[in-house]
Amino acid sequence: TKAVGAGFIFQRRTCILSANYFYISTEAADMILDLIPLTEITEVAHVLVRDQEEEDLFRKSSSGADKDEYAFYIHTTEHGPCGGRAYVLKCNNVDDCDKWIHTTRLTINAAKAAEVPKRGFKYFREKAKLVYHSRPAQVLSATVIIGSFALAVVAAEILPEEDSTLAVLLDRMQSIFTFVFAFELAFNLFGSWMKDFLADRWNWFDTVVVLVSVASEVFEGMPAVTIIRLLRVFRVLRLFRFLSSLR
Repeated sequence: TKAVGAGFIFQRRTCILSANYFYISTEAADMILDLIPLTEITEVAHVLVRDQEEEDLFRKSSSGADKDEYAFYIHTTEHGPCGGRAYVLKCNNVDDCDKWIHTTRLTINAAKAAEVPKRGFKYFREKAKLVYHSRPAQVLSATVIIGSFALAVVAAEILPEEDSTLAVLLDRMQSIFTFVFAFELAFNLFGSWMKDFLADRWNWFDTVVVLVSVASEVFEGMPAVTIIRLLRVFRVLRLFRFLSSLR
């Protein structure tokens, strides 16, 4: 949903409930927009969807809810990766809504009951995946991309003399950005692992750009290194991924 004044506008989404996560993706299910750990969900309940001009647009319904109520909300803990965010979902009919609520509650209970202290490779990989896909991490990533692109634009405008102090400074700053992106890619690979990582086409794009950027830093004497370094500006295309998730 999107808040508009006193009301909300619903957008078509595909929801998938697994044993450990509640996925919200685009309608075509080709991009995950939100990944909600079931153990972080605090409440799932019916919600009243009223006209946008009315006050108190959403409130919990009583146990004897009217049959025209076919929306429900998912509330998350403030201390988890979702930061206490609430998700309002509207189904096609009241029967589908009841099934989603009932099944989600049962799956949440099973996930919480099965949760035991784990400190193995899988445990840290799942934590890394949650951190990488969290909204703060994605905002930070977008900020770094914008900073890197702005630096490239400044360097192209100034065109400092080769080996000058300014040229060396700008080059060192781009090197820092390159290794930050390399760390981000490795962190994403660790959290998603091979199957999930390769299933996302944006990860293929990230891999190519990062490998080219790292190669230009490591092999400075290679032919056409200046042209290869220009490919680093294509990192800014990753912002489309971030903007899609915001929608």
